[in-house]
Amino acid sequence: MHKFLVLAALLGYLLVANAQAQSPAEANPRTVMTVAMMENNPPFTTPNPKHPTGQGGLLIEILDEIFKQLDMPYAVEVYPWARAQATVQAGRADMLVTVPTDERRNYALVSEQSVFPMVMQVYARKDHPRLAEIRRIKSAQDIVALDLVAISNLGNGWHKANIEAAGVKTYYGTNDESAARMLAARRGDILVDSAVSMALEIRRQGLEGVLTAAAAPFAPLRFHVLLGQKSPFVQRMPDINRAIATLQKNGTLERLYQKYTRID
Repeated sequence: MHKFLVLAALLGYLLVANAQAQSPAEANPRTVMTVAMMENNPPFTTPNPKHPTGQGGLLIEILDEIFKQLDMPYAVEVYPWARAQATVQAGRADMLVTVPTDERRNYALVSEQSVFPMVMQVYARKDHPRLAEIRRIKSAQDIVALDLVAISNLGNGWHKANIEAAGVKTYYGTNDESAARMLAARRGDILVDSAVSMALEIRRQGLEGVLTAAAAPFAPLRFHVLLGQKSPFVQRMPDINRAIATLQKNGTLERLYQKYTRID
């Protein structure tokens, strides 16, 4: 009897140890690929109860097209951004759509092609007396040379590091809404901000007839699909690359980009 109890205890220990040793993907096998996203981040993601994932926005429309090519469903989980990344790193979710960094490459495979460019766009009033000069802007140095006053929002770290740091006088609004209003009210000559989020704000405020995208966008940050190395779907990365290549070639990704950045 004593030997039986010892063997039972040993077997129980081995089973527990084996379960603990399993990766998250092995311990909790998934049949649907899960994409982790930042919560409440319009126009990239926004709640949409009518969509099967419960979300809508630019990233969802891009993912719809990718998974249509893959002929498989997907799910979305939204979190604060740091937690969304951590879930993929730990293997509790499969995919991110974001800018690849050295840190992210440590735990995720990166798609060969980007799915859209995040550009910083120069906006101005349509009736600005120097609009022809503004349309020729290609760099922060051009803004300095023209002695223009810029507007952006307080959360735009890219503007602070690349435009204001170059010597451009800048006034900041508290968010995209106030920054767009400041430009419309002639508080500055130009507004430099994300083409996607600012286009949404300009349309929301009905300022399409007042403001315009006035110059070529600055060099983009390119968003890619990142597939976690601990994902049970990691072998699908070649299929994902082929899907993205198809959507680049047939113009689908460009159409979606234009849909979300167009203001007039």
